[in-house]
Amino acid sequence: MPLAQFELAKGYLTGEGMELNEARGIQLLNQAAASGSPEAQMRLAQHHFAGRGVAPDNQAGLDWLRKAAEQDCVEAQYLLAAVYAKGEIVGRDDGQAVDWYRKAAQQGHIDSQIRVAGMYANGLGVSQDDRQALQWFQEAAKRDSAEAAFNIGVLNALGRGTPRDEGQAARWYRKAADQGLPAAQLNLGLFYADGRGGLARDDAQALAWYRKASAQKLPLSQLLIGLAYATGRGVAHDDRQAMRWFEQAANNSLPLAQYTMGMLYSNGRGVDQDWVKAYVWLSLAVSNGYVGATQPLEYVTSQLDDQDLIRARELVRGWQAAGPSASQSN
Repeated sequence: MPLAQFELAKGYLTGEGMELNEARGIQLLNQAAASGSPEAQMRLAQHHFAGRGVAPDNQAGLDWLRKAAEQDCVEAQYLLAAVYAKGEIVGRDDGQAVDWYRKAAQQGHIDSQIRVAGMYANGLGVSQDDRQALQWFQEAAKRDSAEAAFNIGVLNALGRGTPRDEGQAARWYRKAADQGLPAAQLNLGLFYADGRGGLARDDAQALAWYRKASAQKLPLSQLLIGLAYATGRGVAHDDRQAMRWFEQAANNSLPLAQYTMGMLYSNGRGVDQDWVKAYVWLSLAVSNGYVGATQPLEYVTSQLDDQDLIRARELVRGWQAAGPSASQSN
């Protein structure tokens, strides 16, 4: 009976197979939830959190979600853990979060396995334990999780939870990289660039992996492609191409790339010297926490007259307000 009520409620709430009727859907959802349907309880909790068809009520949502989770509804357990981990609906509670993630993880929920692993790795809600982190990442990796494979690679590279083994790290990075994970593609490229993990040094292979990661807008990979062009590693030296890639990374708010852009404009390498643009990029790098740009910014500031300094500061404010378009339009 509760299952039939839940299916009927879904129909009314979505309009699939019947006329859309939110009020009737919520009524049936309440009946199914009260009759013990964990699916209905979880769905009703989401309606209370979002205020869809019912008055917003976080406590009611939390109560219904907990009822579903206590019936071993794996999605409810995952969502309840996320509620405690984020601390937006209720106060953040890492202990509750890891407990509910673990319950879902023990039922084979991949995202929960990864979250439990991360909490063990970082000591959130539990004592820090790299071995436990590794074990949970391995469970998720059995189901072909690219994120889990990447993290196993990181743990092997650092020797956390297992003896350091860069060969194993390279193998796991490749597994994740082949599935399209940009962070793994970047790390595999770095291994090729340095000849690590049993890989022969190969700048062309490194560049190829950086390009794969950059296609997914990973700023550090864009910076590394720029460096490849600037130094002629794996590709013909080309300052203009280097500048283009540096600018992409800088526009994606990578502080090191913003610093690099500032220094290029300051020194006139690959571009005409431009003290105003040098100021803009170095100022952005400093505001994003790159302390190495502080001293060059002071020097560049000394090269600007009062009018140019006012214009440069306006450009910085414009970039911060509007993002990349502010810098690209100048």
